[in-house]
Amino acid sequence: LPVVLGEVARGRARQTEQAEERAALAEERAALAEAVQEAEALRRATEERLRIARELHDVLGHQLSLISVQSGAALHTREPDAAFAALRAVREASRDALREMRSVLGVLREPEQPGLGALPELFERTGTAGLTVHATIEPDLSPPPDVQLAAYRIVQEALTNAVRHSTASRADVVIRRSGGALSVTVADPGEPRAGSGRETAGNGLRGMAERAASLGGALEAGPIPGSGFQVSARLPLDRKGSR
Repeated sequence: LPVVLGEVARGRARQTEQAEERAALAEERAALAEAVQEAEALRRATEERLRIARELHDVLGHQLSLISVQSGAALHTREPDAAFAALRAVREASRDALREMRSVLGVLREPEQPGLGALPELFERTGTAGLTVHATIEPDLSPPPDVQLAAYRIVQEALTNAVRHSTASRADVVIRRSGGALSVTVADPGEPRAGSGRETAGNGLRGMAERAASLGGALEAGPIPGSGFQVSARLPLDRKGSR
């Protein structure tokens, strides 16, 4: 009888230990799951902050560059008509900046984002800053919205850099399908402005590269042999709805 009672006691002790081990394991798993969820939430929040930062940089950088150029022209011209035209361009750029800012800050409401269809308006605004855009865009392109947004922002930032850092009066934009990807090229033949630091990897070039990389694509930027600067991006189209 004592032997039997001892076995029963040891069995109960083992059961208690196993129950405690299972409880401890469950707690560890719960803690691990919570840590994974927190890490995922942090990753998503970081990606969202970077996305919003890129949007703000692209929107404000482009519009403020136009405002700076046009306000400078208004200050230095002696022609009333030219000054009036420059100030009108400043007003339009300010309105565009406010509209796009509201769009960016309203990301939680999933606002409509610019795509390839908005490029003509962008080219027109850039022309008011003294940079004429010659565009060659393959007809009937219909990439996914995220690819269109990336293409638009890359073109916008490349043109902004040309306005800021180049002496060019024209830029060439080519957008076409190439081997399952959207090819985007922006080039200008101008010499760099003195002290512009155009070839350094500032926020603009880094932001364009991040946009391309976020879609599985790539971006290259650098001087053109002889004279000028070129930005080339390749954005994959392996998404439903592209053609």
